[in-house]
Parts: sequence; structure tokens; C-alpha cells
Amino acid sequence: MRPGRKFLLTNLLYLKVFLAFALGIIAAEFIENTWVTFSLPLLIFGLFQLTYTLIKSSRSKYLDSLIFSTIFTCGIIFHSFSLFQKAKSIEDLSPILDLEATHLVRIEDKPLFKTNSLQLEATLLKSKLDTTNLTFDEKILIYLPKESLLDSNYYGQILQLQGRLVKPNAAHYSFEFDYAKWLARKKIYTTLYSKNFQLINRDSRQLYQLSKLPYKMRDYFDNEIDRIILDPSSNAIAKSILIGVRSDIDRDLYTAYADTGTIHILSISGLHFGILILFLEYILSFFIKREGLRILAKHSISFLYALMTGFSAPILRSFIMFVFFDVGKWKQTRTSSYNILFLSAWIILIYDTNQIFNIGFQFSYCALLGIMLIYQRAVWKIQFNSIIPNFIWKSTITLIAAWLFTAPLTIFYYYKFSWIGSLSNILVVPITTLIMYIGFIFLLFSKIEFLSNLLGCCLTLLINIQNTIIKFFSQLPYASINSNALDNWGFWLLILFIATLMIVLYTKNKLSFRIMSIFLIIFIFYSSFHSSRLSREENWFLVSNYKHSAVIYKNKNNLYVFADSIDENTNRFFLNSMSAYYATNPFIVYSSSEYISNIKNYYSFQYAANPRFLLLSKENKNLWNEYINKRDSFVIMTNVGYHKSDLIASLKQKNKFFYVY
Repeated sequence: MRPGRKFLLTNLLYLKVFLAFALGIIAAEFIENTWVTFSLPLLIFGLFQLTYTLIKSSRSKYLDSLIFSTIFTCGIIFHSFSLFQKAKSIEDLSPILDLEATHLVRIEDKPLFKTNSLQLEATLLKSKLDTTNLTFDEKILIYLPKESLLDSNYYGQILQLQGRLVKPNAAHYSFEFDYAKWLARKKIYTTLYSKNFQLINRDSRQLYQLSKLPYKMRDYFDNEIDRIILDPSSNAIAKSILIGVRSDIDRDLYTAYADTGTIHILSISGLHFGILILFLEYILSFFIKREGLRILAKHSISFLYALMTGFSAPILRSFIMFVFFDVGKWKQTRTSSYNILFLSAWIILIYDTNQIFNIGFQFSYCALLGIMLIYQRAVWKIQFNSIIPNFIWKSTITLIAAWLFTAPLTIFYYYKFSWIGSLSNILVVPITTLIMYIGFIFLLFSKIEFLSNLLGCCLTLLINIQNTIIKFFSQLPYASINSNALDNWGFWLLILFIATLMIVLYTKNKLSFRIMSIFLIIFIFYSSFHSSRLSREENWFLVSNYKHSAVIYKNKNNLYVFADSIDENTNRFFLNSMSAYYATNPFIVYSSSEYISNIKNYYSFQYAANPRFLLLSKENKNLWNEYINKRDSFVIMTNVGYHKSDLIASLKQKNKFFYVY
């Protein structure tokens, strides 16, 4: 093989392209004034030219500045178009929001069983409100009674439903999971709950049914795993690792994976995709000798697998990178790993600019960038002669690199980071690799009864061993540490510290070391101040969903919760997040009936006996009429349900002040 004489991708080119495009997206997202947003490229161009003049650059950078500003503008335009589509969709849906209507919807994905309902992702086709017929092509989320029966061939089923389209509530607090924003990133802006539905037709167009082929393959493998692997925990983990179905994982087991920093194992990611590529390369080498045809076959299969597992950002990144690496190897041209990494990120953002705000996208690229920056340099410096120490060293440095670069994200989003528990990766990743190799063979030969049963037993054994290791490490002291040290400023200070740390490792420059030390000292002082301020804070909070409402009082290191009942989602997405954000003691729960009569005795809070706003919720529905006549100011909680419009009309008629939560 002759040595490559050129770069497939010019060194650092796509880092600049990605950076310019990403900054344009961020500007469009957070700057509301359009004129200010579109004037930024001119400002950036001027700043670049001024900088080059001040440093007396040896050659003109006019063209570089112009290209960077142009790509920055493209980022603004692409994301502005995405925001325009979102605004248009919400405007189109607004005439039927919160109104009882008849809807025609087409099922687009496999129904998911939730705690008390059946969830469907569907496309809204038509809505009939009185005599008005409206046509749509919008994604919505539908909830049916859990006992609802649907035909097993659900793709393309067209249902007629009776119900109200509602917009999910936005998060009220920074620590609260923003369900509405999470759905909006998936281009879903409304939800619908219905008890009355019927199948009236099916979209049988060949092109449409062909587009659902990857999902049908996923469901086929899902059923095969159900048939062979009977142990519930092994079954759920096998589905998650092999085909990306995570709906059946036990909550405690899922938490154990999260606490040990091994949650990435449960998502189809670069690790899984890399194992698949090696598996396909080995299998296809026996049947296809021409390298070009083998690359085409390998990536055709991997593309189908990517579609089957949802084509998430980590999968799309891995697919693009492996394609470029294989093409470069085939054409015998040198490639820049960094440029392929950032080229894949740019392609993903061109396809969907919202991906830059996707947590999976951020974790995937930060982890791989950390490994690329640290792994090779560390392995060059230290090597061992025997296999086992070498394997342990390489696994450890990979873990440290990924952990270092994802730690800011973990602390910022989840208010915790894995410490001792993350060491379980060294034991678990090899087991996961073996599970995947055996799992791929299992999926290929699942119809051969004897072989599939044997492989199913092997998978069950390996997954049980993996779960045991995870549970053991999750129960160790300091397996994960709660931390509320980061707000937006703290996050960027930590990023700057890590960036300067990388510069120090590469340049060993004294000035870089001093700058790094300054960022570290500033970060420590700022994060300590931020944590101290949160710990001293005393405040009241409201939490409401469509089932329950609660009042919470935060008093230094304690949370006092007043609620008649707390459902799983409230506990998981609000109370636990709030407890982690404030780093408080476990919360104390009292009945909401104690709120008015006893809360003053607990805290001597000056407004407790006669709060300015009175909550109207499902829990006190029988007292609404009495409250409305005696009080002037109200908060209408979410769980009043379909009675909301009648309640609002009654308050307006009596000239009462109210706020809809």
C-alpha cells in the first residue's frame, strides 16, 4: 500500500466550519431581535480583521474571515427556518387547542405501555370542530387507556379519536425537567388523551410501508428476544443494548447504571456501532473479496441498523465517521480524525439544527473528543509488555478521558457525577462487547431453535453478571456524588479550565499553566459561592401535573412537601431533581390538608395562615365554590383537567384575579 500523499479533509477545516455554524444556531436560538442576530456576522468579520491587524499577521486573512462569517450566517438562517416552522405549526394548531374535537391520526411508531396509559407517536391528519374541518400534517403524542387493544400491524393505522389537543406545560423552575421543550426538539408540540377511538383505515401506500421496514425489523427482533429470553431484567437490558428499546428497564436498575456512569451502555451509541462494524467486517470478509463492494455492503447494513435503532445523534455520528474512515483507507488517502469528527457534527446540524441542544449529541461528541485528545498521547507515553496490564491501562485512560470531558455536562444537567462507581466501566465494557457479539449472532439465527436457546442462555448469564457488577458498584460509598456547583457561568468556567488543561498537556508552556491555574481558582471560588447561596435559599414552590398537585417549602437543607399523593413522574422529574439541585436532605412529605392549618406551626412563615394565592386543584375540587366566594386571588393547577374552562369562566364572571399554572 502506498503512503497517502494528501489529506482527505484539510487539517482543522471542519472544526472552523462546525464552530461557525454552531455559533450561528446558538445566536438564532437565544437572541430574539432579528436585526441584532443578522448584524452579528458583520461584527464578527470586523473583529477578525481588527485582530489580524493588531497582531500584524504575515498574510491577509480577509478570505478566512469572510468564509467564517458566511457560515455563521448560514447557521442563523438554518435555525431561523426551524424556528419559523415551529411557530407556524403552533399557529396552525392553535384554533383547536383545548377544544373538544374529532381527530384523524396515523400511527407512526410502536405503542409504548406507560404506568397508566398507552402512548402513541402519530401524525395528525384532520380535525373536525363543530362544522369546521381542518387539515394538518403535524406530529402529536397520544395517550389511550392502558387496556386499549390495537391491531398488531399498527404502522399506518388511521384512527378516529375524540378529545382535546393540549400544549404540554413548560418548566417553571431551572431544575425541573422541561417536558414541553424536550417534545418540541422532536417537533411534537401537542398531546392528546382520548378514551373514544376506532380504527377506520390504513395507509397502505407501498412507499410509506417501505419507510417503516426498519421499525418492523426492530419489532421482529423485539418479539424474538421476548420469546427466547424470559428473565425480565435480562430481557430488558438485551433489548436496550441490541435494538435500542429501553421502555422495559426496571427503574432501580436504570438508576444503578446512571449512578455508576455506565448509562451509555444502555443506549445504542458509538461503542455499539463500532462493535457492529467490526462484526460485519469479519463476516463479510468471507463472502466479498473486493474492498469497495465490501465497504458498500457493510455500510448498507449498518445504515439499516441505524434506522432500526432510531438514528440518534451518536449513531449518526458513528455512521458518518466510519464511512469516511473506510473510504479514506480504500482510496489510500490520509485523513484527519478531528476533521471527520467535526464534519459529522456539521452534517447532523445541517439535517436538524436542534440537535446541538440534544444532551445525547453533546455527551457523544464531548466523550469522543476527550478520548481523541488524551488516549493516543497517554498510550504513547506509557506502554506495558503484557496483555492484561496493557488492557487495564488503555481501558482506564479511555474512561478518564471520556469522564473528564463529560463531567461538566453531567454536573450541569444531572447535578451529580460518577466517581468510584465509574470504575465499573473497566469490568462492564468487555462484558457488553461480548454480549453484543453473541447478541448479533442470536438475532441472525433466532429461528434456529437449539442455537437461539443456547445463545439466549449465554446472554442471560452475561447480562446477570453485568447487572450484579453494576449494582455492587452503585452501592459503594461515593459511587456518585451530588453536586450543585454549576450554573451557566460555572459551566463555562469549568469548560475553560479543561480547555487550558489540554493546552498545558500539549505545550507544557508556563504561561498556559498559569492561565489554567487562574481559571481553576476562579471556578473553585465561584462554584463554592453558588453552592452556598443555594443552600441558604428559602422559598416556596408549586408542582402540578395532570394527576396531582403539591406545595413545597425549601428551608435551608430541608424540603417539606405538602401533597395528598405523589406519582412516579412527579417524584422522578421534579422532587428528585429539586433535591439534587439544592443538595438537600431527603424530602419530608405531609398531607396537603395540613397546608393551611399546620404549616405556620412548622415554619412561622408570615404568609402561611393566609396565603395571597389559593390553589385550585383536583384535590380540593369539592371546595371550589366556597373558595371562589371567599377569596380574590387564585392559582389554577394543571390537574383540574377538563374543568379548567368552566373554572376560568366562573372566576371571570366574579371578577377574580387568577393565574393558570
